[in-house]
Amino acid sequence: MKITSIFASLVAVQQATAGSLNDVTNKLARRQLGDLMSAFAPPAAKVERLNPLIRKDASRERMWFGPYTLPSVKAFHMTGMPLQMDPSGVQITRPLTGFCSNCTVLYGKANLFFENGTRATASSGVYVHHIVVVDTAKRTFPVYLCDGQKGFLGTFPGVGFIISGNDEAPNWFTTPDGKFNSGYGIKNKPMLAMTSELVNYREEDQKVFIAMEYEYMKGSADTAADASVSMFSVTGCDFPDYHPKTRVYNISSAAVPSPSNGYIINAKGHLHDGGDHIVLTVNGNVVCDSKAIYTKSSGAGGGGHHHKRDTLDAQAPQEDWDVITEMTQCTKPIPVKKGDKLQMVSYYDGEKHPPRPTQDQTGKKLEADEMGVFFLNFAASDKPMEQLVVKSSALIQQ
Repeated sequence: MKITSIFASLVAVQQATAGSLNDVTNKLARRQLGDLMSAFAPPAAKVERLNPLIRKDASRERMWFGPYTLPSVKAFHMTGMPLQMDPSGVQITRPLTGFCSNCTVLYGKANLFFENGTRATASSGVYVHHIVVVDTAKRTFPVYLCDGQKGFLGTFPGVGFIISGNDEAPNWFTTPDGKFNSGYGIKNKPMLAMTSELVNYREEDQKVFIAMEYEYMKGSADTAADASVSMFSVTGCDFPDYHPKTRVYNISSAAVPSPSNGYIINAKGHLHDGGDHIVLTVNGNVVCDSKAIYTKSSGAGGGGHHHKRDTLDAQAPQEDWDVITEMTQCTKPIPVKKGDKLQMVSYYDGEKHPPRPTQDQTGKKLEADEMGVFFLNFAASDKPMEQLVVKSSALIQQ
């Protein structure tokens, strides 16, 4: 995932809906900007009302955006679209509207569906390169955490809302049992921008919907800790992808001070094939060890990562490799004080799990790039943990 390109796409969609109308919008409040964005964004094609899974008095919805046509792998190849990361990928970048306002989000997840309601996954020829949603109406914990908060990534205007890849991991703004009193707070209308890239490995076109499922409480829900998603990379404020010179190694990030008091309520590593595990420390103490879980994949029909230089031509000989399909998560709240030093170490063993085979535009075989990233769900609060407990009577699973 070339995160710089992803964030550039988000800036582009924000400018397309708001920035290009500077003569009008510089006189508008953020909540008015939200209304203006709605006028330029088609609404969800369908909204499902679901039963809540965390809190008894919560609401749960699944919003379907689309449909989007994914051209066949033969018809759509090496097009060189701006900011394209996979030569066979389809970019979908747009503002999102229709989400709750004056609410507290407890959970969010992005999934793909076909028109008949069945899931669209790698097994059906559809690969999720990335789906990233940020909220440019909020300014809390940085969406990209790095030492000094420098450069384009470190100063990106907004916070992380929903981030997903082919592992389809959920975004928790409380603990999975709902007992920790935190959530993603939306005071007025959010300004949500989504960028995504999807790949179709079938020889026929496929239509898919991007479905955003989320559970929320109306109002502040007495939530004491405001949560969001932040990315933390071993490469600091620079591009997160790199090409190592050896197969077995580890790489450490800088020690980055936390910008505020609060709790890391969910931590999940993001490694590329060849990665073994990634460790997060606070002031030198290990607080999370996120391990890669592998399964066997095969050629163009597999579920591996496909990045900027990572083209798997569907007509090229297929190769089997071990692919990461899941990263273990740490879900017990980790207390963090402002100024505490966050650091990580990513461990790679390319002998045990060889990097995913790729090829360039000429057909020359290459090995995929690597990453060492933590996705951190951070809940800001000055309160001790014993004051951040939801009453058991409010929970569905007590």
